[in-house]
Amino acid sequence: MITVTLTLPIRPKKVEDFKPLMTEMIKETASRPGFRSIKVFAPTSSTDKLLCIEEWESEADYMAYLAWRQETGATGGEAVAACFSGQPELAFWGEPFLASS
Repeated sequence: MITVTLTLPIRPKKVEDFKPLMTEMIKETASRPGFRSIKVFAPTSSTDKLLCIEEWESEADYMAYLAWRQETGATGGEAVAACFSGQPELAFWGEPFLASS
């Protein structure tokens, strides 16, 4: 299993416009092979970005999903792009080496 973090830079006052688009996109994402879970966080001190933390079976599964997303286009297309203030930041993480409960 891998963890993927995706930081989405959102234009000021566009978070509320983006939330329903993201809800639909997550429904599509959940149907893709290798998908396990996703959580989306908003910062407590500002509204200029969102953080997605996703779990996938493998990096290959995520990359296949990303290729599918690029081929088919995202839900909302131009409406989604209009919400971004820059390029999303993507990172892949392996199994945790330290955890507490």
